[in-house]
Amino acid sequence: AIQVKINGDITLSNGGAVAIVANAISNSKLATVGASTIKGNSSINPGTGDVTDLSMYDFGIMQVRSNIPVVLTDGANIATNAALVGPNGSFRVTLSGNRTMDAPTNPTDGQIIRYIIRQGPGSNTITWNAVFHWNTTVTVPTLSTGTGKTDRVSWQYNAANSAWEAIGVVLGNS
Repeated sequence: AIQVKINGDITLSNGGAVAIVANAISNSKLATVGASTIKGNSSINPGTGDVTDLSMYDFGIMQVRSNIPVVLTDGANIATNAALVGPNGSFRVTLSGNRTMDAPTNPTDGQIIRYIIRQGPGSNTITWNAVFHWNTTVTVPTLSTGTGKTDRVSWQYNAANSAWEAIGVVLGNS
């Protein structure tokens, strides 16, 4: 099955069939194909392709999300745009040195994100921005060592505290 992630407008043609083109992948906007545009809180069922909740027709922007991790650019500071994954999504990065995870931009209250962190060569570390809050149950992890080892760190955004609160760590996957 093909999974598509779109962050922008989706347009309908042929009386309601969703028009998706090859360059729509990776957060590109779709051009208007016909006179009908679904916008707002509409959704597409990933199993059937059925469009639901047309009550917001022609208002706002519709977003179709998938669970494919967004690949982050490795660098001294790693930037994350939380809006790219919707309410529950993942980011993937392969480390090639010690890094700082910057505060994610564009969070929404209650949003959950996961970082899938893969070790490149060496035993690399991450320094987490102060906006990431650890707790007594989920503490700052020591990342797995060895090329190819993968760790997962999960967060939930708390708008009242303007903080990403740690909700889980899984270490040592190969």
